[in-house]
Amino acid sequence: MMIRKLICYKIYAFTLFAILYFYSCRLQSGSETISAGVAITFDDVKYLEDWLPAVERLNTNYEFRATFFVDHFDALGDKEIDNLHRLIDWGSEIGYHGLRHRDAVRYCADNSVDKYIEEEIADGLQLMGEKGFFPASFAYPMGSREKEIDNALLPYFRILRGTYAEYIAKPPASFYQVRLHGGVINAVKIDTDAPYATSDILKGLSYALQYNCIILLYGHGISEQSLPMYVPCSRLETLCTFVRDNHMVFYTMSDLIQNREN
Repeated sequence: MMIRKLICYKIYAFTLFAILYFYSCRLQSGSETISAGVAITFDDVKYLEDWLPAVERLNTNYEFRATFFVDHFDALGDKEIDNLHRLIDWGSEIGYHGLRHRDAVRYCADNSVDKYIEEEIADGLQLMGEKGFFPASFAYPMGSREKEIDNALLPYFRILRGTYAEYIAKPPASFYQVRLHGGVINAVKIDTDAPYATSDILKGLSYALQYNCIILLYGHGISEQSLPMYVPCSRLETLCTFVRDNHMVFYTMSDLIQNREN
């Protein structure tokens, strides 16, 4: 049993490195390649109280920036709204994660794409705009997406984020592809329940450093403990230390588009 677990771990670790190795891409602005870095994203506003202290500390120590995807915006009170603005003040970005965190593919199959846009996208964006938030990026809940829905969402957002399955057997062509005026990119999960060690993620950062690439990662909560659906603080500290010590850059989702458009 122990040997089987060890073999499975090695397979998962190799898969992550393959994703980060083959799926990184060089973004260029004119004839210049942009700086190597990482775009870290976090999903689900229920983790807001966990995000705040961690992001404040990481921003102070490492100039950390990330993108935070918010759902259930209509349930937020004044305190939560103020805290989201604090994240922006620290250099991070607030993205959109749907009004009800619905599975886009399933909802559209049961209803229609137009109804999904009306109930899950347009209503929430209006509420966010009334509070001073104008998200340019969207993350699919559960990573559930398909091209027809992508096309329907791109008029509302400059960039969309999906996810790579942890157990992917064969990688797509690139880690992500950003079109000139918008596009869809995918992220690798780094919560504790993802089958990768911190050392595996550092291999991806090392590749990005060597080849002037950006890698895209996502998690949910941030905790001092190793809990499912949480990124351990120790893991984030290690990644941030690597980025700082190697003069790499923390990117938000909108940064990825801006670098292509400049």
